[in-house]
Amino acid sequence: MNSNDIFVVPIQDKILLYSPLQKISALVNPAAAYVVRDYLFAGQAPPEKLKPLCSVFDSRPIEELEIRSGPLVAPVFLGLIPGGNDSWVCPFSGYRYQGGSSPVMPLKIAKKAVDAYFDRIIQGQQSMADIRIYGGEDFPGTEVIFFAEAYARRCAREKGLSIHLELITEGGFSTQVAGWLADHFDQVVLFWDGENDSDKNQGIPQVEKNAQVFSEGQVDLVFWVKITKHNLHQLQEMTEQIIRAYTPKAIQFDSCDLMPGKGAKVAEYPDPLLFAREFNQAAHMLEAYGILPWHARANSHQPQISFCPVGKDALIVTPGGHVNTCVLPEGSWREKGLPFQIGKIAKGGVAVDYRALNDTRASSYLKAERCEDCFCLFHCAGGCPLDEIDKGDQTRFDNACIQTRLVTLSNLL
Repeated sequence: MNSNDIFVVPIQDKILLYSPLQKISALVNPAAAYVVRDYLFAGQAPPEKLKPLCSVFDSRPIEELEIRSGPLVAPVFLGLIPGGNDSWVCPFSGYRYQGGSSPVMPLKIAKKAVDAYFDRIIQGQQSMADIRIYGGEDFPGTEVIFFAEAYARRCAREKGLSIHLELITEGGFSTQVAGWLADHFDQVVLFWDGENDSDKNQGIPQVEKNAQVFSEGQVDLVFWVKITKHNLHQLQEMTEQIIRAYTPKAIQFDSCDLMPGKGAKVAEYPDPLLFAREFNQAAHMLEAYGILPWHARANSHQPQISFCPVGKDALIVTPGGHVNTCVLPEGSWREKGLPFQIGKIAKGGVAVDYRALNDTRASSYLKAERCEDCFCLFHCAGGCPLDEIDKGDQTRFDNACIQTRLVTLSNLL
């Protein structure tokens, strides 16, 4: 075992020993921590009462996290951006792009994208297709959703694969369309703004109606709730309201302090300590109802070296047929010199730019200095690459880092 596999976190008069790649955490006194260290790295026999703890660290296998390499044959998912609407949300970072209306994806592009995706997952011997659609609330974007759902399910049936279909949306559909989505999709991630702003509240009654439709349908409903300093004090109240009105599978609480794109504006980041306290209380409330509380950067269930689809060979197809690994528009990351466009939908499938693909894969290992010894390294994994570029000082923990560390500690304890 490498000493870098175990993180040592002082907590008052105790020590948290945390091995994320083994999914082990133990809160011990300093003397016990030294015993574990000497056993694992110097071979010194532990006292009898600490043998069980030492043996767990010694015997449980370490999960290997490696950068992807070789042909693109096992994409983590296919993402489709139908277009037509003037905004959509990244479910990982919470960044909300607002850049004016965009072209609508031609159905022939959607078909080629689905065909290319199935070809590659079959090459990679994957048994499940995972297709996610971002936005498409405005007609004719909805036509892309209808077509992609039907065609993808037919392809999965013909090829003997199971399929997961997910929609990430701000919820601005008609009630009739929402009912269809509730019957035909496996999961809906609904962006729930939570801001008391008259402009943002326009159309909210329809979104609430659709949330009710999703809640009563067969689809799994996940709320993505954006928390800022202005609504942090309402987090418990919002949680209670959602629990009373709907039956979600999970509620994700996250914050962001940057919104790339035309017309973007900065959201005021909540105090990290207050956020962690509010999140912890909400988490206890949700768990009592069997609802999963979620924080994207504090996900300790599955270790990772990339926070989002970047570096995981995701195929996110734009209306123009470009294949990216980031859901945000090209301009938001290209201007920062990030190589997130890895190909284009072509006649024979995906024409892959392997130089860009390998650069994107390699970016998974490029972490800021502050990340190297952080116990959240394999959860947060450095956060959103767009955000990281703008942080400046690579050694100091910012508000997002502190929030992530506190929420992760709360989850582990």
